[in-house]
Amino acid sequence: LNFLQEMQHFGTLRGFKHFHCYVRSKEELVISVNNILQGNSLSDSGSLSTPTHRKPSSCHSDSSSSSCRPYNKTQVGMSHIRNKGMGLPPASPSEQECMPDADDTVFLIAGYARYSCPYVWVRSNHDRFLKHSNDVKNDRDNPLNLTSTARWKDEDVLVTDFVAEIVRLCTYPAPWNPFEIDRKHFQSLTQPDKFLCSAAMVTCLQKIVVHTPDSTPYLVKVLEDLQHIAKFHFSSLREMVTAANIPILQHNSWQHQQTYQDQQTYQEKYQKQQKYQDQQKYQD
Repeated sequence: LNFLQEMQHFGTLRGFKHFHCYVRSKEELVISVNNILQGNSLSDSGSLSTPTHRKPSSCHSDSSSSSCRPYNKTQVGMSHIRNKGMGLPPASPSEQECMPDADDTVFLIAGYARYSCPYVWVRSNHDRFLKHSNDVKNDRDNPLNLTSTARWKDEDVLVTDFVAEIVRLCTYPAPWNPFEIDRKHFQSLTQPDKFLCSAAMVTCLQKIVVHTPDSTPYLVKVLEDLQHIAKFHFSSLREMVTAANIPILQHNSWQHQQTYQDQQTYQEKYQKQQKYQDQQKYQD
């Protein structure tokens, strides 16, 4: 799948805890991210209490690393791009965006053909990210200076990379797992939505696991959620089949073998991630 196709698929997903999204056009994905962390999904780099004052950070490395949180306006200021003479407005101005909940910030992820690179624009609560110049209107329609954008030309960057960076920059304190699933959402669904939505989420988390490097801190949490939602999916399948009195066909040996191989792959990746984290703790 190319980037635009990935956006179409990702925009149909429901059931993430820290954000929700929808597809606005074939080139645009709108994502609404929680400003304040809900529940006990805290990363190891902060506490659940929101500080009265945030000290500016001098970090200029990966914007999703723990040392760069909480974010500061100069680090992700839109003016960095604009100062290079690159006017990169989105297809629609921010004034046309629906006003979100007061606790959310809306972003626009777009893969416009004329820019040859995906960009992210803030569509609400601009003051949380902007370093304003004298031209406020144009500042609002310039994209964020993200690590994912900078990596685009040299690396294989997916939609989920942009989403992970946005969530960990926007939500305070930063969640340990930006792709944490909302288990209550899936439990509240009725059939066949329960079966279909859980299947879509399993597919998404599998792709994230395969694409994410073993050293990524949130990988182990994604694997745990993948295991949970996979069990939930097959449980909902059994529930639906039983209710409809549908005979279950026997799986052939190839299907059994493929399922076993997939389970082994994810288990090996989980063990590598646990080993990496243990080594990091030992070094610290």
